[in-house]
Amino acid sequence: LPLRVKKKIRADVGDYLIEQILLAASDAKSIVAGESFPKLSKSYRQYKESEGLGGKPNLTFEGDLLDALKRRYGDDEDAIKIGWFGSQAAKADGHANLSGDSPIPTRRTIPGEGQSFKPSIRKEIERIIADAIKDEEA
Repeated sequence: LPLRVKKKIRADVGDYLIEQILLAASDAKSIVAGESFPKLSKSYRQYKESEGLGGKPNLTFEGDLLDALKRRYGDDEDAIKIGWFGSQAAKADGHANLSGDSPIPTRRTIPGEGQSFKPSIRKEIERIIADAIKDEEA
């Protein structure tokens, strides 16, 4: 495929993945397996509710964490990296325990090593790619 088509696919897939991650997080669900995030501790849930934010473990308090979710391109011209970069990476790990090093439960917002997005997400990625190829061939 021409480079311009590959760039369009990466942009479209990246935007789609960010959209789906944000939607899943707002529902307090994993984008990997679709299961609900572990509940908040009682004390944090009460604190969050007292601030008018509800008691869902949706990674939302100040709003900057989910706003910082970005897509980047990997070294391979087909690669897309989705995640938190720079100063927000540690914050994301601290709130979602993506590394497994935090005492809070893991809230799988992005696939970990050896994991993938749930089947419906993968199917839509395949459709985005197929449509871009079809458009190029037309």
